Amino acid sequence: FITFTLDEGCRYRVGNVKIISKVPRLEICDLEKVISFTCGSWYNNKEIEKTIDALVNLLGQQGYAFVDVNPILDKNE
Repeated sequence: FITFTLDEGCRYRVGNVKIISKVPRLEICDLEKVISFTCGSWYNNKEIEKTIDALVNLLGQQGYAFVDVNPILDKNE
């Protein structure tokens, strides 16, 4: 028998969520509507990935090909 003890640490909650863009005339309020989590919700990496995919799809529909969305995570322990 082999026994492993795992400690995943504390769960994190989402703080402020803000979209920053270097593209001129891009409507940030339209992008904010596809964010699938809110301030205060539990951090969930699947929701982060889901939001990135939704942002890439939305921007692709608006004519922005090859969009790169990079989340910036700032842990506040």
